[in-house]
Amino acid sequence: MRTRPPHFSGKAHTARSLALQILIESHRGDAFAQELLDKRLSETALSAPDRRLATQLVYGVLRRRGTLDALLRPRVSRLPHQVEPWLWEALRLGAFQLALLTHVPAHAAIHETVELAATFNRAGAKGFLNAVLRSLVPLLTDDFSSKPAADALPWKKGVYRRLTAPTLPEPAQYPVEYVAAGFSFPRWLAARWMERFGWEECLRLGFWFVGPASLWLRCNTLRIDRASFLAA
Repeated sequence: MRTRPPHFSGKAHTARSLALQILIESHRGDAFAQELLDKRLSETALSAPDRRLATQLVYGVLRRRGTLDALLRPRVSRLPHQVEPWLWEALRLGAFQLALLTHVPAHAAIHETVELAATFNRAGAKGFLNAVLRSLVPLLTDDFSSKPAADALPWKKGVYRRLTAPTLPEPAQYPVEYVAAGFSFPRWLAARWMERFGWEECLRLGFWFVGPASLWLRCNTLRIDRASFLAA
């Protein structure tokens, strides 16, 4: 197992390489993800769409880390401690694109994520990344439902993405475990909320917390009117 952390060796960051860089640094405790993201974006010449994608990837992986691990760990034959931390971050990055985004084609998500291994001087890990991420694809469907189930992955705003096989805990039997895995909550917090608020409210809170934060803007009407501000 390598002890030296991987380092970016490309000429210029892409949205995915920048996201992985930030996730690695955040895992090491170098700084909070928001600080790292602000710093790295100010140093990197990315297009506006790529800046948005990098931001979405960083925050999405951090919010859904537990859920992504629940999808990935059955597909990794090694023990968790036998996989380098950076490689877990790369797997989560790929799994997030496959399972929780719909605007990224699966082939692009896999190819671009696998290529990150070479970009970070770990070309030998490309086969492992490719195999694990490809094994995840048959599990995912393009069907969605409004009901939680062991084969229904919490997606967003009360909608669940159907899976081809039960992968999460059965909610009728293990409601705490389902909420913890499905919404990336610590089990102790899911258990506390289940006792305090009940099943339906826990689901509502779960979707609220895994969604992006609301954006609030204050318009200085001495400088610009509200309609012009929103258009800008």
